[in-house]
Amino acid sequence: MLRTLIWRVMSVSMMVVMCSQAAQPSIPAQSTVRLILPHDQDTELRFIPRFEALYQQLDYQIEWVSIPLERGVIELTKGNVDGLMFAPEMQPSETAPYVLIRSLATEKSIYLICFRQEVCSDTALFEPGTHFLAPTIADFFIRKQQYTARPYYIEELSTYHSLMLKGRFRFAIADGVTLPSLFNTPEFSAYTLQTYAYFHAVRSNHTELIEALSKMTLPTLVPATTQ
Repeated sequence: MLRTLIWRVMSVSMMVVMCSQAAQPSIPAQSTVRLILPHDQDTELRFIPRFEALYQQLDYQIEWVSIPLERGVIELTKGNVDGLMFAPEMQPSETAPYVLIRSLATEKSIYLICFRQEVCSDTALFEPGTHFLAPTIADFFIRKQQYTARPYYIEELSTYHSLMLKGRFRFAIADGVTLPSLFNTPEFSAYTLQTYAYFHAVRSNHTELIEALSKMTLPTLVPATTQ
């Protein structure tokens, strides 16, 4: 009798808990997207709050993944992340596993960086026997040129900086919205090789997100006023 009574009490209690849980309205969790923030592109940091404000309008929060741009494109292609803050148009759109959002774009420049040179110009890249540093992501640009100089592909800008200060290389190619800050010192000079568009990139399978983003532009942030 005692066991039966205890079992009935427990059953009633469980039913009460279940009913009370069912009575509470469900609140959908905010979706999270993983976006690449290339840590070798220091000038892109200013875009972080603008993208977060944009995605917030669509009820998404962003998990930023900070890796070099070249690896970021690889991870996006493999489907390990949902998008990339900005990507160059390296592949025909019909073959790429991601979509470039044309309404979310910025301009970047490809710079030739020269170390202790009186004149910094692209003529150095046409001199036989010259070597220069470049990120793999810039290969799409280099292959279109007819440079006789030989590229050495290295991803980290800090490594560029170190090798050039040691005199190992006199020239390097880098890209950015502005010249990377590491090279804003008297030893370095720069020459703009080309300016072109970068676009926000999202995995092709996120069709609803792509459709929504394609109708939007990056919000302009209003600086906070001080009292």
